[in-house]
Amino acid sequence: MKLNNISKLLVFGFFGSLFFERSLWMIYLHGKGFTISEISFFQIGLNVSMFIFEIPSGFISDRFGRKSAMLLGSAFTIIYFMGMLFANSAFSIFLFFVIYGFGIALLSGTEQSLIYDELLYKRRKKLYHQIIARYNFISISALAFSSFLGGLLQSITIGI
Repeated sequence: MKLNNISKLLVFGFFGSLFFERSLWMIYLHGKGFTISEISFFQIGLNVSMFIFEIPSGFISDRFGRKSAMLLGSAFTIIYFMGMLFANSAFSIFLFFVIYGFGIALLSGTEQSLIYDELLYKRRKKLYHQIIARYNFISISALAFSSFLGGLLQSITIGI
């Protein structure tokens, strides 16, 4: 059985979960001169924005389509990554963390909804839990791998 769109979502789940910076961002920000308190404030901004934008992101997904929400969430994630390379002030870093939170909120649940919609369309709804388990395994494995590799790369090239 070939579920082409499901395969694409599984590939997206892998590449979309490669966050090499996860194991490095505290070191990176501390190296830029920010205190642990400031870094905690940035993280709070991320978590609060994820919480606040969760419902509006569901509306965007329903109103404009799940693929559009995924693309927009990915775009905001890229804006965060690019912005973090050049941000120097606490305000700009906080802003990029909030943008990242919005991106995460847009992606949160959208992939699962797309998988469900595709299985419903293909009349294979019974496979949902199996496919979601596979999706989660792939995503978590990619996150673990990239976090480990990010830390390894940082230890090799100390001057991030």
